[in-house]
Amino acid sequence: MASYYISSGVISTGIYLDLADYMYISSGGVANSTTVNRVCSMYISSGGVANSTTVNFLGWMYIDSGGVANSTTVNSGGEMDISSGGTATAITALDGARLCITVASNTYIQGTYNGSAFEMKDAKISGYTVDGGYLVIDSGGVANSTTVNSDGRMCISSGGTATAITALDGAQLCITVASNTYIQGTYNRSAFEMKDAKISGYTVNYY
Repeated sequence: MASYYISSGVISTGIYLDLADYMYISSGGVANSTTVNRVCSMYISSGGVANSTTVNFLGWMYIDSGGVANSTTVNSGGEMDISSGGTATAITALDGARLCITVASNTYIQGTYNGSAFEMKDAKISGYTVDGGYLVIDSGGVANSTTVNSDGRMCISSGGTATAITALDGAQLCITVASNTYIQGTYNRSAFEMKDAKISGYTVNYY
């Protein structure tokens, strides 16, 4: 197991993380063409940049607020987490990859999942499918026409808005009943709506 610390002024190229290796990219550091393999992780802190990273099965990439990842490929079984304030462009997530994204005003995320293009900017996302990962709607965030598959998870915080949700049997919905929140859609074909801090007849299947 090796640890790599990419600090200010350091540019790494072609590092191959394997056997529980770890990479931390701090402000001013740049990591190019890194491969993140099984049980390995990459953490991008504020001001750090990762370009052309490949995340393989059971590999993990985390982008903290202020961190940037460009041209990341996430293969089946790999995971990419983008927190509020993070930036991720030109993601190529293949079938079976886990994308965990936050819809927030200070966050930008763009790419493809299983060949379908998506973009989250200005705290809005539309037509996104959650498949194996999760989607978090922060206060002020808006998600329209989201599909949550049986192994996906969608969480709407107080102050968030989510309309036309299609949650399939086995999906996880985590919703907040609050006056500044609006949530509407179907779960396993049963319609529900939360508005004016009220919800009625809703069935909590799993959390």
